[in-house]
Parts: sequence; C-alpha cells; structure tokens
Amino acid sequence: MSVLRSCLLALTAASMLGACGQMSQEPIQVRDAWSPALPNNMAAVYVTITANEPDVLLGGNAPMAQTTEMHETAEEDGMMRMRPLERVSLAAGETVRFERGGKHFMLMGLSRPLTQGETFPMTLRFAKAGEIPVTVEVRALGEGMP
Repeated sequence: MSVLRSCLLALTAASMLGACGQMSQEPIQVRDAWSPALPNNMAAVYVTITANEPDVLLGGNAPMAQTTEMHETAEEDGMMRMRPLERVSLAAGETVRFERGGKHFMLMGLSRPLTQGETFPMTLRFAKAGEIPVTVEVRALGEGMP
C-alpha cells in the first residue's frame, strides 16, 4: 500500500470517528445552574445553555415555586427594566448565558427561602429537546456575581 493511500485511509478513519463523537453529543448542554440565597419568597436562577442543534427554550419549572418565569433585564430610557420572555431561540453552536443584569429565571412564591449550600431541582423545557432536568446550587449572596 502506498504512503499516500495509507494517509488517506487514516484521515478518513479519523473524520469518521470525529463524526461519531459529534453524534453522541447531547443536543442541549446545561451547566452552572445557580441561585443566590435570598431571605424572601423570590429567587433568580442563572444558568449557561449551549445548543449543539438549533432549538427554542420555552420556559422552566421549579417545584418549590408557585411560578417560574423567564425574564430579561435591559436598559430602557436610562432605566433598568425587567420584561418577561416567551421564548429564547438557540442556534446550533450558540451558548446563551442567563446571568445577572440579563436573561434569568424568576422563581416566585417559593415555599421557603433558599439557603446557601443547598440544591434544588428545576426543569427546562425546549421545543425539540423536551424537558431537561437541572440541579440548581444555592450560593451566598454576592458569590459568582460580577
């Protein structure tokens, strides 16, 4: 077998293995879900979402809250305002950060205040990927915030 042919076979095998690795990726990856510990019955949840395939985030649900809404904080007429989001479109390869001062989840009507160090379940709902369970870590107020 010629050197050129051996190289071509090796490149073909490597690209096939790379394609197999890409197919095994989850369509949506969710990481670093957290909430600051607050002494009241409301909380914000921040999370990083990466789409390996196009999808649409439709909302979320946390069993310990009466209501879970997606919001976005933006400046309007020199004032910071929070507005509800119906959906968040995600392009393939895109990472969207739900973070302080931007997109976030609001949990309202909590059954009890959140305590630093605890975790709680939340489910994110996507148009294609369906429901994805997430564990939210409660951090000290001010921790992880810019």
